[in-house]
Amino acid sequence: MIYVYEDEDLHKVVGFVHAEMYESLYSDCGLNILGLAVLPEFQGRGIGKN
Repeated sequence: MIYVYEDEDLHKVVGFVHAEMYESLYSDCGLNILGLAVLPEFQGRGIGKN
């Protein structure tokens, strides 16, 4: 799965996360983050935490 973050004012994609779901016998389902990127000029604004 891929999620993108769009700046609502600029209508521009400024970041994304690429993840896959996984299952385990000893815990609930989770997400394995395969890739995470935010344009340099948008870093430090908490976009990757949302």
